[in-house]
Amino acid sequence: TGFKLNPPDRQRLEDMGAVMLERLEDISVCTHLVSQRLLRTEKMLCGLCKVPNIVTPEWLEDSIRQKHFLETQQYQLIDRKAEASHGFTLAEARARVEKKGPVFKG
Repeated sequence: TGFKLNPPDRQRLEDMGAVMLERLEDISVCTHLVSQRLLRTEKMLCGLCKVPNIVTPEWLEDSIRQKHFLETQQYQLIDRKAEASHGFTLAEARARVEKKGPVFKG
């Protein structure tokens, strides 16, 4: 969300097996959401409830360089300013989704 891929990088990711989802209705099958910062967009808010990995663009860039998808641990999005502004942390929100499953199922 808030992040655009250039066509060559998009093709490289698709060659590695990535499927880019364009419609918000497909968020339930999304495994990764890429963003430079925490945004209050519909896609980001839905992603917080459903998507197990919210990562920085560096994850994509490094994965493309390595020609395979890297582990996401060191690429998890952290946006201290926005988190403080909204009164929560992304790490805690992700931990809740991981422990309890998606907020909304289906």
